[in-house]
Amino acid sequence: LQIRERIAALQGKKRSAFLEAFAEVEVAFADTFKELARGQGRLILENPKDPFAGGLIIKCSPRGKKFSRMESMSGGEKALTALALIFALQEVNPAPLFIFDEVDKDLDGVNTMILADAIRRRSEDRQYLTISHHRVLLERSNQTLGVTMRKGHGTQVTGVTMSTLTEMS
Repeated sequence: LQIRERIAALQGKKRSAFLEAFAEVEVAFADTFKELARGQGRLILENPKDPFAGGLIIKCSPRGKKFSRMESMSGGEKALTALALIFALQEVNPAPLFIFDEVDKDLDGVNTMILADAIRRRSEDRQYLTISHHRVLLERSNQTLGVTMRKGHGTQVTGVTMSTLTEMS
């Protein structure tokens, strides 16, 4: 009997902790989605009465569009939505380092610039390593490293610190 009571008490604590964290992430997601996609984004629990029995629904309305589920969004809209969720989670439970591998591949120039600015603002208290082919993202970085093929079979790494370039201009 004591074991069942203990399990029930722990289940209640787990549920309360989850719902508290979810509420924080939900607010952060709405703010971050507005920043990145210039629209409205919502996180909805499929089963709010028993959050562990259901999933998570992400409904978004990017810049001037109707609310829709992620399944009906373009690749760029999906990327911005996923990044908004990552940034929201980071805001609630920060990590010191993030590695993004071509998260901007489906974004156009304007949205890549918005992402670059969002990363730059957040990089004041965290580090970001971003792999990208977009010139806009590279130009807005603090440091840029390039990997090129050498004659033969090797590669060569080159780098530029952007603050040094700015001071030289």
